[in-house]
Amino acid sequence: MTTLVATGIQTMIADVDAFRSWVGAADQAEALEHALLAGADEGDYTRPIALILTTASQVARRFAGGSRDYFDDPGRVLVLFEADVDEVDAGSIEDTYVAFCNDVGPVISGILELAGQEGYPHLRAVPLEHVPQRSDDEELPDDYMQCAWVIERGI
Repeated sequence: MTTLVATGIQTMIADVDAFRSWVGAADQAEALEHALLAGADEGDYTRPIALILTTASQVARRFAGGSRDYFDDPGRVLVLFEADVDEVDAGSIEDTYVAFCNDVGPVISGILELAGQEGYPHLRAVPLEHVPQRSDDEELPDDYMQCAWVIERGI
């Protein structure tokens, strides 16, 4: 079930106009090259990306309803957004942060707009899991920003 949730979220992200604009994709097929399923999509990738992980606090909760007991699987995935730091903004952490948030924010808004429409999953919650931060390991060759959101399907 989680894999179906992850592929539904992957398609949803690839169909968000703001995501396509951010990654420079003309259509869904090109956008899917930047919306990747962790563990399934192998090989090199080019930032910006949305990496969809299916291990975001998976839990089944018991609900009691009189004579009816059932478990609900919220279908949670973690989406890690990453983008290289633009050289123009590299000298200022504030400019880097604002530029990254100005790219990711409209993607999240687009996901919320598509939620529940025909062909897209209903979403129950979309909390920010890890605030945007810049890579700070001097041994890494890349300078990038990343943040993570949990997307939980359901109504």
